[in-house]
Formats: sequence, C-alpha cells, structure tokens
Amino acid sequence: MPMITRTGILVALGAIALSAALAPSALRAWQQHREVQRLEAARAALANETAAQKAALAERRDAVLAELRAMQGAGKHDEVMRLASRYRLADDADIQSIFRLSAAAVSQRQTLERMRALAATQCTADAAIAAVQALDAVPAPAPSTTTATWSATALPLRDSLAAIRAQIRRALETPRHEGEGEHAPHGEHAPRLHPFVIQSLLNEQETGVVPACVWRVAHQASATAPTPTDAWTIWLAPSANERTLDFGVLAAPKPP
Repeated sequence: MPMITRTGILVALGAIALSAALAPSALRAWQQHREVQRLEAARAALANETAAQKAALAERRDAVLAELRAMQGAGKHDEVMRLASRYRLADDADIQSIFRLSAAAVSQRQTLERMRALAATQCTADAAIAAVQALDAVPAPAPSTTTATWSATALPLRDSLAAIRAQIRRALETPRHEGEGEHAPHGEHAPRLHPFVIQSLLNEQETGVVPACVWRVAHQASATAPTPTDAWTIWLAPSANERTLDFGVLAAPKPP
C-alpha cells in the first residue's frame, strides 16, 4: 500500500477546501438556472393559454357577448364574472367592460350586506339615546337613574322613509364647508352616510332590507315625572367609515 506523504495530505486538504468554497456558488448558479427554467415554462404556459382563449372566443364571440349581456340584464353578476373570466386573457374590450360593470355590482351588493349587518347590530335603544345626548349636549344622568330618565322606542322605518329621503336630498343639495361641526343644538345634524347606504335609502324600488332604523327617544326631567318632558325622533344608518352609525333628526323639542 503506497504511503501517504505530507504533500499528498496537503493536496487533498486543499481540494476539500476548494470544494467547500465553490459549493455555495455552484448552488446559487443551479438555483438561478432552475428559476430561469420555471419562468420560461410559466411564460410558455401563459402564451398557450392566451392563444387558446383567443381561439375559443373567436369561434363564438357574438354568442358569448349575448349571453353575458342577458345575464347582466337579469342581475346575475356572479355568473357574468365567471363566464367573462374564461376569456380574461383574450383582452377583449367589450368583455372587459361587461366584467367591470358586474364586478362593481357585486362589490356594491357585498358592501350593502355588510352595512345591513352593521345596522342590525348597532341599531339599538342605547345607540339612539347616546345620539340624542350628544346632539343636544344633555348631561348624562347618573347610572342608577338612566333607565328612569331616558327611553327609546323603535318605530317602523317605512313610516319615515319619505321624510328621510327628503332630508337626504336637502343635504345633498346643500354645500358643506370644511370643518363644519357635526352636531348643533336643537336637532340640527347632517349625517355623513356611506354612499351605498344613501343610494339604498333613496331607491324607492329597493327590495332588500334598507340598512336604517328609526327611534323615538324621550327624556323625563326626573324619575318621578308622569310623562316625558322632551322627545326626539331620529333615524340611524351606517356612516361613511363603514364601522359606526350616524343619524338624522326628524323631530326635536322646540328650543326654550
């Protein structure tokens, strides 16, 4: 068996060290090569899919457009989006326009659903009382007398919709100045509502649940007073921030 010389050992150690030094560089080069291959495969797949969608659309474009428009006219916006998505890579201007309209309709529907859930959760007697207390800066009674001095009664929304719509239209027609106060005395208040909520309230053909509520809030001078001395009728609806309710006043006590 040949003897291992000192020189041989040094040569072997040097080769090992060189291999260790080159390993990270070789690994990076291999990873870069694989990434280039992956990107090239993805580009080729995208090109093939694009060509396939363009060919499929070219065969029946008129029929596809007619079907999309019919579904959109029937309010089937989710189906419109599913069908239009099958031709998204074809880059057809008419299909893209139809898709955007239905996508906007779906977004509005989903937002209104959230607003209805918000109103269902936050349209409470406590919220109505708090709104009136903030409106006229009435000092809140002590906790032990809160129930006795304040009360709130829910009223049918349909009975107040005409008045609410008139109030909203007046607010839309009145310019609002930057920094204008949110609350003013004697029942003056311009709510900042979510645009979709405004549209829902103004839409007389609305068949869904309108995200709003109406309350009559009464205040007794004392727990022993036989009848309330002041009463407000207010309506609440989701505000522009999509997290809280804002309100409008339909009736308020006359100022002293």
